[in-house]
Amino acid sequence: MMGVRTMGNAHPFCNRTVLFFRLGLTLVVMVTCFPMLQWVYLRWLSPTGSFLCAAVLTATLFGWFRILLSDGESLTPIQSLRWLTGSCVFLIAFAVVYPYVPGLVSSGLGACALSCMMMAVLPEVERGRSWAIPILVILSIPLTPSLQFFLGSPLRFLVARCTALMSGMSIRAIGVGLSDGHHTVFIDAPCSGIRMLTTSVLLASGTSFYLRLSRCRTFLVMLFGVFLAVAGNVLRAGALFLMETRLPLGAWAHTWIGVIVFAFCAFSLVWLARAVERGDTARVGSPRPMDSLTYRVAVFVFLLVAISSTIILWKPNRVTAETRGIRSDVVLPTTWGGTGLNPLPLQSDVREILKGFPGQVAQFRLGDSDTVVLLRISHRATRDMHPAEDCYRVLGWKCNPEPAWMDQSGHTWSSFSVEKPDGSRRLVRQCYFSVALDPGFTDMEHLLAKAVSWPDASSWYWAAARPGSTVRTTLAVTVEE
Repeated sequence: MMGVRTMGNAHPFCNRTVLFFRLGLTLVVMVTCFPMLQWVYLRWLSPTGSFLCAAVLTATLFGWFRILLSDGESLTPIQSLRWLTGSCVFLIAFAVVYPYVPGLVSSGLGACALSCMMMAVLPEVERGRSWAIPILVILSIPLTPSLQFFLGSPLRFLVARCTALMSGMSIRAIGVGLSDGHHTVFIDAPCSGIRMLTTSVLLASGTSFYLRLSRCRTFLVMLFGVFLAVAGNVLRAGALFLMETRLPLGAWAHTWIGVIVFAFCAFSLVWLARAVERGDTARVGSPRPMDSLTYRVAVFVFLLVAISSTIILWKPNRVTAETRGIRSDVVLPTTWGGTGLNPLPLQSDVREILKGFPGQVAQFRLGDSDTVVLLRISHRATRDMHPAEDCYRVLGWKCNPEPAWMDQSGHTWSSFSVEKPDGSRRLVRQCYFSVALDPGFTDMEHLLAKAVSWPDASSWYWAAARPGSTVRTTLAVTVEE
């Protein structure tokens, strides 16, 4: 005991210097990945972003810093060569691919580089109980809009199948919908469960970090969080089906069912994490000191990688968005059900939102009514075919989901209401059609009659992007009434 106490009191400056070096090395990664931090910050401020992600990153950095402050034994900043190597690899990958990939991909690489460095400077004992740090850093990137786009359709498909299975023979799944033979209810994009899934994973990783669980127990809690999110969404889908077909209680019931189900899942997740904590007795062994030569070489290599990555990032070689497949010679219908489609100029803010869209955009007024029809035409699967809700939120409108709507041709349209800042409300419906634009089709109703359709962007993207897809030209129709 005397030896340990003497070390802690005899080298206070050394311990403080180690702390400064740890913070300095982490700051080097953040400076090198500054484009990632800038992209994430702008994403936080966007209408589709969330300041919850900023709070997650702030809380994670604060908890990590407290661990460093409590360490008075380590004499070298770098405690793990494996994690340092991972940070170098992700830094190089970030610098090389940054000009050529979407911001979400490059930001993920930057977040991995930062989290690896945060783990590399932690003492071995503390690192073994902080495996949630990389997950929390990655979750600080606003992923929900992209996950809604890419995973919304598969998750709704899974939820529909599981709900039908749990109900026995009384309910059967039809695509992303549920039917009892008399009524059909579709699981729309807001009810896909993506928000519940991301929030559940965030709660699981945050609780694991707070309780300082070991690696295996951290991943066990996270797996349970994913299971609870899917199971909770299945329970919610079944309850909503019964509500809409047998107990029409109104929109308030839709909201409160989701709140109650999520509260139950969150409570169950925290209870399991606390139960796992009580059995977490296995700890990592004593830290192994790193020899001076290895430490110096590791720091030199890391700084060399950081400087090289910074030089690569400063090269003005940012690639513009892909424009392959744009055609301007498409002949659009002039009527819809015999009513004229009168061309309307795009408003400046709408034109700004759609300026990077890789295709053709046109807007019409239906006859003399107030109904506005927006057409977006794309000849390939593209992430830039955003859901209409995203565009309205960017314009400052508030969107609320509405029941799906089926037209006379059997096409299902997703619907939502929008509310302007001045209080006025509009009903919007959207659908995505795989069409063959032929100059012979002058009426929209005839063009869409036998077309294959999808009610949301995620379902369309998965159908259009899969290998061997027959989807060539897509007509996204947004009707504002």
